[in-house]
Amino acid sequence: MKPIFRNVARLEILSMKNARMTVLVLGMVWLVHCPRVHAQVMSEADRAILQELRQIRAVLMEIRGEIEQLKQDKGANAAAAAQPFFPGGFHSRGPDAAKLSKIKLPADPSDDQVKDYIRDIMTVSKGQNSFSSQDPQVGMLVKLGPDRVELLLESLARRPGHGFAMGYFHVRQAVLKLVTDEHKELVLKALPAHTFLAEAVLERGWERDAREVLIEELSSADPQQLPIEWIQSVANLGDPETYDKLKWYLIQRENRYATYGAIRDLPGLDLTDAVEKIWTKTGYNEWEERGIAKMAMQYGHLDAVERLLEYLDGENRGQWETREIRRLLFQHVDFRGSNKDVQEWINKNRENIVFDKERKKFVLGKKD
Repeated sequence: MKPIFRNVARLEILSMKNARMTVLVLGMVWLVHCPRVHAQVMSEADRAILQELRQIRAVLMEIRGEIEQLKQDKGANAAAAAQPFFPGGFHSRGPDAAKLSKIKLPADPSDDQVKDYIRDIMTVSKGQNSFSSQDPQVGMLVKLGPDRVELLLESLARRPGHGFAMGYFHVRQAVLKLVTDEHKELVLKALPAHTFLAEAVLERGWERDAREVLIEELSSADPQQLPIEWIQSVANLGDPETYDKLKWYLIQRENRYATYGAIRDLPGLDLTDAVEKIWTKTGYNEWEERGIAKMAMQYGHLDAVERLLEYLDGENRGQWETREIRRLLFQHVDFRGSNKDVQEWINKNRENIVFDKERKKFVLGKKD
């Protein structure tokens, strides 16, 4: 969510042309001034909207902090700081609304006309480098209806390896919106080639129907990087015979903390050795290392706590992640205080700090 809202939800640069975003902003104002909502009068839809608003508000707070940091560090004025900014110096390019408006879907289109329509949308999307599920391309493709899901998947097969630059993102989003129970056979057949369909498998509860395909890819000698919905689907099978495969994937593939979140509560799955291997290995990027540190902290690695404290005191920390790490920190450290206070507590008591495995918490005690 963060890369998307960094470009489209920053209030300083938002034009408010999008009605949905206007509703969300008004909702956030309500959220700020009316924080107490009676759960008993809320529908499930209301709860979902409230959760979404809370997430957006958190992201906006982080973006606001980053903008202020840019003003301080770069010495930029307010106008310059309000421009879209990315590490590396390039600027975001969203959908080309003018070109997209010229693409029309004929009435009662033939398959060939549908293919041309999809191709034209993907071609116009070539120069885009900032993507959102609210991009107009998604709605344009959804207009094709459930009967054209197979043609949408075929359009991806004709352009392997081009990803977002060729409109893959928009086609994928449209497919996921259009899939119904009637597409089960098609989805299961296409799953090995289009791993993003694991999201449909998970959402519709097709894990057992997809069991063979899910496990086959996970069992390959060198499985590809799989979406987290794939891993969650395998975990939902609750099959101990998959545990070794899941542990191997956790150790070898990227996005380890998300994988850990999907499998950590499986009954009878011991991840102690796997976490040890991951934490002692080096060469991770900074983002991956933080996730691994959060995982290692929960398995008694005190140096992982200290690594997280270093990040919290660093210059490039994000507000949202700071809050998450602080929350996790105090779930697993039997001490309260500032980041500095926690580090001083560790320095002072290092020889007497033990890890209570049952509580998964660092406490003062006698080491064995």
